[in-house]
Amino acid sequence: MNISMLFSSCDKYDDAWVPFFTQLKKFWPEFDMPVYMSIESKTFQFEGFDIRCPLADGPVYKQWSERLLKLLEHIDTEYVLFTLDDFWLTAPVNNGIFERIYSYMENDKRMGFVCLKQEIIKGKSSAKDIAASVDCEYPELWRCLKNKSFRITTQFGLWKRSYLIKILRTHESAWYFETRATWRSKFCWERVYDVKETVITYPIGGFFGGGQCYEDYKDLFDGELIKPCVEKRGFIHFGDHRDYPPTPKGFYYYFSIFRSMLPKW
Repeated sequence: MNISMLFSSCDKYDDAWVPFFTQLKKFWPEFDMPVYMSIESKTFQFEGFDIRCPLADGPVYKQWSERLLKLLEHIDTEYVLFTLDDFWLTAPVNNGIFERIYSYMENDKRMGFVCLKQEIIKGKSSAKDIAASVDCEYPELWRCLKNKSFRITTQFGLWKRSYLIKILRTHESAWYFETRATWRSKFCWERVYDVKETVITYPIGGFFGGGQCYEDYKDLFDGELIKPCVEKRGFIHFGDHRDYPPTPKGFYYYFSIFRSMLPKW
């Protein structure tokens, strides 16, 4: 397959890497693609995987989107499988469905992105988003209309590499990317899809929250595997109060919004 994995992380989250690849090896035995690490300056290897860290010897790119774009310059496959570092698998991957979705993308060049985690759940999703997710020629997928919330997301997903490059902006964080790229995607030729049933299973939102470990998820993993993370970060619980730094609403904030609205040239 003409796919590479794009593993999005940073050096200070290196404690997440062994759990990620341990669970990937356990629950996706058919996995056979190179892995490109979006990290600043460290290198990493794990038995059984072709892991590449091309940014390790060059300048340090601190901004999340800029680092991804620099890494994408080193990837020559037509498609990338995107993931964040704390999406640790908890069940076998449906490899047959994954390969079928990949074949759809190979044959339909308008398919830009397929989110591989179920996003539309009756009783939980808003009526607006349910209405904006429509049946299409691919029975496993919803096609996301342009008014769907978060139609662009950082969940596990299969991307056309050229579309991901088109929709990224160097100055954006992961959070700004999801909201602002969702808006930009409305003006793109490529189409966006969600799976009707999850293909790759992991804890909702990932194992980390606010730089800490969710104790609510600890029983999903071997205690020794997550011990380094817990010792480094401690636990947080769903619903715990988290102090977020205030967003300064000065010139640079509004200028960043303006930059996000501009077409890429």
